[in-house]
Amino acid sequence: MKIKGISFKAKLLVYSLLLSLVPIIFIGILVNNTVSNKTEKDFINSSKKEITQVDNGISMYFETIRENVNLLANDRSVVNADSSITSYKDVKGEDSIDMTPSKNGKKEKAIFDVFSQFSSSHPNAAYIYLGTPDGGYVQYPEGPVPAGFTPTDRPWYTTAMEKPGEVKLTSAYEATGIDGIIVSNVVSIEKNGKQIGVLGLDVSLEGLTEIIKDINIGKNGYVILAQEDGTILANPKNPELNFQPISQLNVPALNDLRKDGLFEAKLDGKDYVLNTVASNIDGWKYITVIEKSEMLSTAKSIRNMIFIIAGVIAVIAVVVSIFMSLRITQRIKEISDLSLAMSNGDLTQQITVKVNDEIGDMGKNFNLMSNSLKETLKKISTESQQLSATSEELAASSIENQQASNQISETIQGVASGTDEQNAAMKNAVGIINEVFKHVDDVTDSMNNVSNSIQYSAETAKQGSDVVKQTVSQMDEIDQKVGSSAEKISILNEKSNEISQISLMIQSISEQTNLLALNAAIEAARAGEHGKGFAVVADEVRKLAEQSSDSASQINEIIYDIKDGIEVSMSLVNQGADSAKEGIKLVNESGKAFGEIKDSVLAVTTRISEVSTAMDNMKNHIAEVVSHIEGVSKTSLEVNEHSQSVAASSEEMSASMDEVSAVSQELARMSVELEEVIQKFKL
Repeated sequence: MKIKGISFKAKLLVYSLLLSLVPIIFIGILVNNTVSNKTEKDFINSSKKEITQVDNGISMYFETIRENVNLLANDRSVVNADSSITSYKDVKGEDSIDMTPSKNGKKEKAIFDVFSQFSSSHPNAAYIYLGTPDGGYVQYPEGPVPAGFTPTDRPWYTTAMEKPGEVKLTSAYEATGIDGIIVSNVVSIEKNGKQIGVLGLDVSLEGLTEIIKDINIGKNGYVILAQEDGTILANPKNPELNFQPISQLNVPALNDLRKDGLFEAKLDGKDYVLNTVASNIDGWKYITVIEKSEMLSTAKSIRNMIFIIAGVIAVIAVVVSIFMSLRITQRIKEISDLSLAMSNGDLTQQITVKVNDEIGDMGKNFNLMSNSLKETLKKISTESQQLSATSEELAASSIENQQASNQISETIQGVASGTDEQNAAMKNAVGIINEVFKHVDDVTDSMNNVSNSIQYSAETAKQGSDVVKQTVSQMDEIDQKVGSSAEKISILNEKSNEISQISLMIQSISEQTNLLALNAAIEAARAGEHGKGFAVVADEVRKLAEQSSDSASQINEIIYDIKDGIEVSMSLVNQGADSAKEGIKLVNESGKAFGEIKDSVLAVTTRISEVSTAMDNMKNHIAEVVSHIEGVSKTSLEVNEHSQSVAASSEEMSASMDEVSAVSQELARMSVELEEVIQKFKL
């Protein structure tokens, strides 16, 4: 968008400030974000480093405890534990029972003494105890146990038996009889490949709270130790929350401690940054807590410093921009004043150049332009005076040339008129000859059409003659075939007569056979029972004879029908033979007629060809005459065209002289006006 109504000095100042302040603001934002991210990473790294050192110490502490537990589990007295150990699971009716292992059996007392000696050298050991599969239980220090106490039902016992031979750390819990939170280190006892019990060592976490309390995160930050189930083990800032659910901190992000991460939360009305770090001890989590303002204090200091530096640079940029804009605009104003004077016609002023920069070069160029313009105007003034004199001479010459061109134009117009009349006569002659040529051409076309028709008739006559010959040949062939058919039909008639005789003979034999069969049947009837079989045969023979007689009668009828058909065919064949002979005679006469037609057509074709050749010769002569006439006409046209061209050139020359005269007068007027304009400039 173009800014209107703002001076160049103001624009220059604005652009200078933008060029100086925008990078500063951008760099400030970038540095602030970088420092904030770096501060956050430093907090994470430093807190992890601090916690790692503490966790290593705590891990070493619990590693020592695990070693002591293994040492106790492998003690001879402990390994020799058996069913003689006192059991309290069957005791009923009382709230609690006082244990006295130091006064019980020899093995139980030996185990108690081992526990007592270990506890005297390890003050952090709260309880040392042993449970057996049959319910036996030994504990140091002595104390009451509830009636019906069964060690195998306790979590510490089942935890140890999940992975026999491995020291396991139970979840923290509040012990009865002592203050504070304890954790159990338990391991199964093995003898001869058999698990004979579980040994446990309870350790108080009171010292662990003091260790956590000594961890410094920044100035006011602290560390919370919790279990994955959400139980707070140590909170040095709020000890009353120890062994309380972590939900009491009112931080939803801490409800699931299975994930590590950094997040923000409100505690006691303040913004805090929390970071969860997993411990080497299974199920434990460290939570570092620091106020957000403290963590970002370094970034805030740097941000404030950036703002101060940006403000100082902005002030310096404003001062420098104002100073530079004044210097630049002052020199530009001098050049602007010079250009204004030049626009008013004053070319005597000059710019005093004091610098060698681009604006100084602009001033030098304006001085050069002013001097050059001054010299140019002087030359234009001199040339305009000469132009005025020359235009007057040109006007006089143009008048003389115009008169001469008018005389030439009149002479040429007379020549053009004569050539036009000659050209018209030539055109009439060519038109008449072309009409004759057209009639000859029409006659030639008619002769060609007649010739083509006659040739077509000749070809048709020839084809008709060929067809007649072919027809004669086919009629001869038909006559031969008709004769052959008559012979075959005659033979067929004879064969039919023979078949008829044979059929009559079969019919006679059938009648005789029928009579014989009838006689045989009569004789069989006379023979009685002996002739029954012969009677049956005779009856079958009689039936066969009757069938043969019937078939012979049918054959006779068919033969009579065939003979009637043969007689009709013989009559038709004879008639066809007579017709074929008559047709051959007529076809031969047609062949002679076609031959005569063909000869006549060929004679007419020859005559027409001779006439067509004569007409072609006539057309060629007419074409030569037309060609000569057209040549003469063309020459006349060329003469006429040249005459018209000369006349047109004369007219154009006359018009040009008029234009030259007008231009010379215009030049004279312009030279006067130019001189008046030059007089306005102050040289």
